Amino acid sequence: MAHPLLDRHDTAAQRNHVPNTDVPIFPPMVDMTHTNELLAQLVTAQTSIIGQLCITDREPAQAHLNNFPYAGLHRLIVRRTGTGGLVPLASGVPTLVCQPNETRLGAFITLGPAAASPVLLVLTVDLIDTGSGVPLTAGAPQITLGSVGGGSADWDFRLSNLLWCGSVTAIAQGGASSVSWAEV
Repeated sequence: MAHPLLDRHDTAAQRNHVPNTDVPIFPPMVDMTHTNELLAQLVTAQTSIIGQLCITDREPAQAHLNNFPYAGLHRLIVRRTGTGGLVPLASGVPTLVCQPNETRLGAFITLGPAAASPVLLVLTVDLIDTGSGVPLTAGAPQITLGSVGGGSADWDFRLSNLLWCGSVTAIAQGGASSVSWAEV
């Protein structure tokens, strides 16, 4: 038996076949208005972007505002409970302020109302020598809040344009202090 691609018998039979002239060659035109509207909606949905992500603690749990604040942009409202609080700090003693959180969307930390001295934020818990209260300097990212040279008294958990999702440990420098923090 010959290979189907090399079998010329089928080709010759098709050549001798006379088409049925009762069936129209082109089907009648279909009203494509509804289909075109659906396609336009899909294209709009694919090209629009979420321009604002908003967090709330109220219902509805999820909401999606189309074309807000202007056409083509969307605002996504997500229900999310936050965490945080005021953390007192003893001088020179590392205190874990917040645990790592891979689902953190945003956070903020600031010197507390009783902050009399600068606070060193160490972005890890693994590199702290808890017995001595001294952070190891190799490989531990550090941020100082309220430094003597007029440094910032707050931090928004961003490193450049990246959100920090790891632990934050605070160490009061030169006296007792406190930090206030919140995350969602």
